[in-house]
Amino acid sequence: MLEDDLRTQLLIRPALREEAPIILGLWQNSARWLNSKGIYQWRPEYFIWSKFWNL
Repeated sequence: MLEDDLRTQLLIRPALREEAPIILGLWQNSARWLNSKGIYQWRPEYFIWSKFWNL
């Protein structure tokens, strides 16, 4: 496999307002996964839509 075959492009941009539920879902799932591994850095209950609704 050539080195050129491994290149990918990644576009990073701010999330759109309508993407907020998707982002919150990612945070919640990440927090649950961390907690399941005994890492209590994030609490899933912190990432709820009502806390971010007025942003």
